[in-house]
Amino acid sequence: MKKVNLFLIGLITLFTLNIGLSSCSKDDDDKKNDKQNDIVGLWKFSDVTVDIENPENPELAEMAESMFQLAALVLRGVTIEFKTDNTFIFSTPSIGGINATETGTYSLDGEKVTMKSNEEDSQMDDLSEGTITLKNGVLIFEANSLNDIDEETGETYKDEGFTKYDTRMTFKK
Repeated sequence: MKKVNLFLIGLITLFTLNIGLSSCSKDDDDKKNDKQNDIVGLWKFSDVTVDIENPENPELAEMAESMFQLAALVLRGVTIEFKTDNTFIFSTPSIGGINATETGTYSLDGEKVTMKSNEEDSQMDDLSEGTITLKNGVLIFEANSLNDIDEETGETYKDEGFTKYDTRMTFKK
């Protein structure tokens, strides 16, 4: 009788553990699907903030910050549409009659978004130099770039005098 009771208790314990473990896996899958569903849709440029310091030339830092604020006016029409098949469409407003649209693929790992353009000479390269995250319904592009690339040689060089060059762009649905 004791053997039967122990066997039944063991069987019930295994059954309970199996249900508990499989429900955890489903919860994890649901959370992943929720994040995937959160990113799918049309995102519109919302804001750009910059924090630039150049102790050797503060006027240059102010000018760079002003240029970003001016760029924000152009960026107002930028959209990114994330689709369920892990592709995206990046669109910029028409400037001089030219509409710029790029396509590519994306992946989502927790809050981190990785985007890869299908274009050889991509506008997305500048956006994806830093980190892209999805937090609380806001898509955030952040970069800390003290280095620049020489367009003729392709070599990286440090922007002279800058000690801080942080940018943050946000997109909202």
